[in-house]
Amino acid sequence: MLPGNGPCNIDHAWRPFVPTFGVRQVERKTTLGSLLRAGRTLGALIVGLANGSGAIAALTVLAMCLLITGAVFMRYVFGFPLVWVPEIVGYLMVALIFLALGDAMLAGSHIRIDLFIGRIPKRPRDMLELFTLILSTGISGFFSWHGVKTMLRSYEYDRTDAFGALNAPLYIPQAAIPIGLSILTLVLVLLVCRKLHVVRYPAEESDVDLGSQLKDHHL
Repeated sequence: MLPGNGPCNIDHAWRPFVPTFGVRQVERKTTLGSLLRAGRTLGALIVGLANGSGAIAALTVLAMCLLITGAVFMRYVFGFPLVWVPEIVGYLMVALIFLALGDAMLAGSHIRIDLFIGRIPKRPRDMLELFTLILSTGISGFFSWHGVKTMLRSYEYDRTDAFGALNAPLYIPQAAIPIGLSILTLVLVLLVCRKLHVVRYPAEESDVDLGSQLKDHHL
């Protein structure tokens, strides 16, 4: 898992962009209070998108199981193989991987090796995690953009899977790649905002898990 575990709420996530004279005073300021409220709404939207894409990814697992079971049944009971099933299952696998990225990031389910980072002091660790999150956001955004370009190019030139039984348009399965990466990028932006707050206000950090707070909408 990429760095990001820790407390997060919308006040905390968006406070790096407002002056440092305290949340209560910020809330009394109309413009800055509106910024915090907009941050809450945007954060809830990002979490909703990630949760929704994760639910769709879970449904693809169910769809793959049903298709494979049906194909086996048709082949060995009726002697009628469904030759298009492996192709569809392959497309669903791509959707499963990319649509689950953002939700897995929120849940803290990505693999994280902390052999080194767990041995350094908290302040340098927070700075290093912030750098890693910013770098990850840039990489994810870069591949999101190129995924969109690839999908649009396939649509423009009417490219199809020439080796598949369905000869399906490639832009349809390819769409899952930029969608999933874009949601991951938005989640990473939210985590960057949260980590900026942790760096600037270390005394306010608690030990509450980030993923559980985000999923409970305690943003």
